[in-house]
Amino acid sequence: MKVSIVGATGYSGLELLRLVSQHPNLELISLHSLTGKGELLSETFPLVKETGYDLIVEPVDAVRISAIAEIVFLATPAGIAKDLIPLLSSSLQIIDLSGDFRLEKSENYDNWYGQSAAAQALRDEAIYGLSEWEQTALMGARLIANPGCYATAILLALMPLFEKLAMGDVIIDAKSGVSGAGKGLSPATHFMQTHDNLQAYKINRHQHIPEIEQQLSKVTESVAPITLTTQLLPIARGLMATIYFETSATNQQLSAIFATAYQQAPFVRIFAEQLPTIQQVIGSNYCDIGWHKDERTGRVTLISVIDNLVKGAAGQAIQNVNISQGWEQTLGLPLLPILI
Repeated sequence: MKVSIVGATGYSGLELLRLVSQHPNLELISLHSLTGKGELLSETFPLVKETGYDLIVEPVDAVRISAIAEIVFLATPAGIAKDLIPLLSSSLQIIDLSGDFRLEKSENYDNWYGQSAAAQALRDEAIYGLSEWEQTALMGARLIANPGCYATAILLALMPLFEKLAMGDVIIDAKSGVSGAGKGLSPATHFMQTHDNLQAYKINRHQHIPEIEQQLSKVTESVAPITLTTQLLPIARGLMATIYFETSATNQQLSAIFATAYQQAPFVRIFAEQLPTIQQVIGSNYCDIGWHKDERTGRVTLISVIDNLVKGAAGQAIQNVNISQGWEQTLGLPLLPILI
């Protein structure tokens, strides 16, 4: 199927290009950027030179995209997709990697993103694409809202527990590589600020909070407001969510819950008390989950790691296309992380 990528010069857009290039059923036909002026992609990113994917970066043209593509990935900042999608052909399959269609309630989008929400009809049509939990809904979906990176790591760890246990307060400390902040430069992402440093930001105000609470509410009657601290790590990519909660469930019961939830999930690996690290998922679409229960306090420390650009963005987008098209979930996705 013919693919266009909008936002092709951002980090998620570049990761999409890499993954589409490896997919046997997808053919990349155009790249678009909000700042595209008709230059070759290699003028900005020399790594694509002479690869066959050194395409011209075109301006965003809804008419042209509608005429040539069958699938379009929107790897754009929040607020772009909701205005662009109404201009695109209704025959296109659209995977939106921004937050424009993740939240069901317009007031949540207004509050957490600071701008007006997308049209109600489009929000009603959008399928939230947490791949492992929405497979039936994703089949044949035209408009897919790809989850956020923090939301992906946290939800994959918490959904089975909220479904099976009586969960109370949850405290989350989540850390991401600098690519999670996007390509745009800010004082917080300058080398001298990120190198040898650790920075907390958007404490309890991160826009993935309502997304997480919304999806947890699908599997349980009541969800207490979560506490989320997000932090920037001095690494390029990778994300670790460390989650704290109290439970009477034993280690054996926790293992059984996760084993049952993900026995048919090729990209979720359960490590139990062998705690996962960021390095072991880099370049892959895996989410690795492990935990430790403190028998003295009854508290569990639950750890979930992903590559924020793959499982947290482009990889899950490809996985969602695979599911929606009836293909194998693993098609075109690397099964072996980058070792060094």
